[in-house]
Parts: sequence; C-alpha cells; structure tokens
Amino acid sequence: MNMLTKPELITYCANQEELDHAVKAGADHLILDHPAISLCSWIQPRPFDNFESLQSMIRYSKKQYPNIRLSVNCDVIIHQTQLPLIDQLAAILKETPVDFVRVQDIGLLYYFSKWIPTIYHAQMGNSSYVSVSQVAEHANRQTLSMDLPHSEISLIKTKTQADLEVVVHGHCLIQYSQRRFLSGLENQPADQLNQIHLLAEDEDYPGRRFTFLDNPHGHFMFAYFERSLLQDKDELKACELAGWIVDVRGQKATYKEHCLTAYYNLRQAKPNTNLAQSLFETIKAIAPRPLKPGFFRMNQTDKRRFKKVAHQAQGSADIVGQVLDVVAKKRVAILLKQPLQRGEQLAILHPKVSNLELAVTTLWDIDNCEISQAETGALVQLPWIKGIQQHALLQRIKK
Repeated sequence: MNMLTKPELITYCANQEELDHAVKAGADHLILDHPAISLCSWIQPRPFDNFESLQSMIRYSKKQYPNIRLSVNCDVIIHQTQLPLIDQLAAILKETPVDFVRVQDIGLLYYFSKWIPTIYHAQMGNSSYVSVSQVAEHANRQTLSMDLPHSEISLIKTKTQADLEVVVHGHCLIQYSQRRFLSGLENQPADQLNQIHLLAEDEDYPGRRFTFLDNPHGHFMFAYFERSLLQDKDELKACELAGWIVDVRGQKATYKEHCLTAYYNLRQAKPNTNLAQSLFETIKAIAPRPLKPGFFRMNQTDKRRFKKVAHQAQGSADIVGQVLDVVAKKRVAILLKQPLQRGEQLAILHPKVSNLELAVTTLWDIDNCEISQAETGALVQLPWIKGIQQHALLQRIKK
C-alpha cells in the first residue's frame, strides 16, 4: 500500500556521534536522550551534568541538521523530589526550543502542552480510540503501546485522525518498578548513579533469555524477543502512522545503522526487495534477541489459527472442555463441556503446541476440594503441564 505521506523515521540519540550516524542512516526525527529524565535510559549517568550535554546536542543538531526534527525524551514518572529537575528542563527548552517534548507522566503532559508541542508516550494503557481522542486535546502526537495489534491501531487512526507513532523495532518492556531490585547484587545503595544489566533464562522455556536493567529510575524487565516489523510491511503501512520509532538503545552502533537503513528502505513507495531481504538477514544474525512482531501481528495470527482448530474440533464428540486460566507449575482451570473423571487422558489442541497430552491424575473443584468426577458445565482444576496454553481445547483420548 502506498502512503501519501511517509512516516518519520525516529530514533534515540545520546551524543553527537549517535546524531551523525542516525541522520546518515536515514533518520529524520531524533529523540534526544538524557539519563536524568529518560525512564528507560541505558546511558551511564554523569555527575554534575545539569542538562549541559542535552543543550549542547540541541544546538549541534540545529546547526548541522536544520531540517531534522528534534524531540526531548522526558518520559520519567515524576515524584516530588524531581520537580526542581523539571524546572531546570523547562528553562533549557525555553532557551533552546525543540519541536516536541515526549512525556509519559500525565501531569507533565498538562504542564508542557501549555507552551510546547507534546508527544504522549504511554508504555501501557491509552489503548482505545476513546482514550486517544481525549489525550489528543493536550498532545500533538501519541506513541501507542506495543500491546496493540495492527487492526486496533488502524481503528484508532480511523476514529481519531490523531498523529500516531509506534515502536517498529526494539526491546519490549514487560515490567517496571521504581524499586531497584538488582542494586543489592552489587552491594550498592539504591540511590547510586550506577547501572546494572543482567540476563536470565526462563527455566520452563530454555533459550528464552530475558533482559533486566536497573538504573537510577528503577528496575526494568524486557521480553526475550526483539520487536521487529520488517516482515510486516503491508500491515504497517496500512496504519498510516506519523512516525516509526527504532529504539535500540544499549546496542552496538552497527546494529542501529542496519535497522535504520532497513526501515528507511521499507517506507519507500517501492522498497528495494533485494536490499530489504539482505538487511533483514543481517539484522537477524546480529540481533541481541530473536526477532518477532509481538502483538502487532501474532494476536491476529493466533486468533485465525485457533479459530481453525476450534472449527475443526467443534463437531467432535470428544471435546471435553476448554482451558480458561493457567497458573504455571500449579494448576489450570477448565470449563467442562462434557463430564470428566479422574484417570482419563486428554489431548491438548492449540496452534502453539503439538503432541501434548494431559493425564487427569488429580481433579479439584473451584473451591480446591479434591473430587473424583465432575459434570458438564462445571469449572474444575487440573494439574499444570508444561506447554499448556490458555484457551486450548481438551480432547478425550479413547482407550
């Protein structure tokens, strides 16, 4: 699909060298990142840097790249002790203006939007056209959560006509706390300007390595995969976004350069398909994590695949029930479509698993009382088995 207006190619920069490399690779909107006000910053904080480096980047960018858009990232969740910091930032932005300031704190949105164009970037929430339309009364743009599939993004765009951005490539934040859970590992008090970076592997799914970061703003956990929409060109372009964000902070410069070049090519009316495939293979080979579209496409794919499985099984007299909830290493909740008794063997039907069976060795009711059998329509619990998925169908295996 051809777009009338190309989306801006947006990325984060923390110094002049990163600015130069980003522009050379095709970026036309730079997010200036300073560790004091950037929530998920991978930059080692510098003592006594009262935004001098930020102001220097603003001035350098305006002089070297007058046609490049600039936004300052201020997505911290503000507490009382940080209010003087915001006053300092406001003074800097009034002295050296930029195109936008990016915020996540709703109070900062109201504060900045009175005198400077503002982009609202909520890591979570703001996921309906009703919410987006209300926020649009204060924000000039909005960055949507990575939890949204492309169908919902398109619906929000159609309903609101707001200027929207999404992260097209980068790490996926799945957990945040202001408490610094990793600081004790290095015997450092939580208020030190140190940064801790760790990897941990999921015991239940070997190979899934989750990234953890502690910085002065708190504790962060990232998904085991790298979000990448390089293989979703048509769906991405159909969303008609104002900006595509490449967020590969903390990664090597060569990786960032390849990513930006790939999306620069992708946003063309007629992308170079050979270049696109070559860049994708290169990025895939050097990426810090497996490349996946995440919820952008997978939610819809799973729905289509599960509908197919469910349709095929709908007429089967052997479907016993459906999984409503899964508590890993403990139990699964099942809504019965047929009577069930202890000792039966069940096949698990779901697009994400194959050849998985569950033995009904123990059966509980919803009050956690052990029972020997249950009737149609009952809500029961069965032992958890590795790999079982929510919404899976359970098929009786005949002896």
